[in-house]
Amino acid sequence: MGALGRVLLWLQLCALTRATHKIWVPNTDFDAATNWSQNRTPCAGGAVEFPADKMVSVLVREGHAISDMLLPLDGELVLATGAGFSASGSVSDPDCSS
Repeated sequence: MGALGRVLLWLQLCALTRATHKIWVPNTDFDAATNWSQNRTPCAGGAVEFPADKMVSVLVREGHAISDMLLPLDGELVLATGAGFSASGSVSDPDCSS
């Protein structure tokens, strides 16, 4: 392979290293209980925490009342029509019975 062939091969390899990576996420639904620890969605007044080191994309379909939310460094919340969050200083019962 000549010098020109090696240069072209090198340029193609460089282009491949800049390709977009796609990551499959099995379920991005905020309201799916299986996406949360203890297999239940956050209670009214509960705290919501997303892993800080992971890229997440979460679809929120309903309104939620929470006390705290820790967001990831890289991610997004996609709000459907009528969806949103309200925050208050009160914390709910950890058993979700209140």
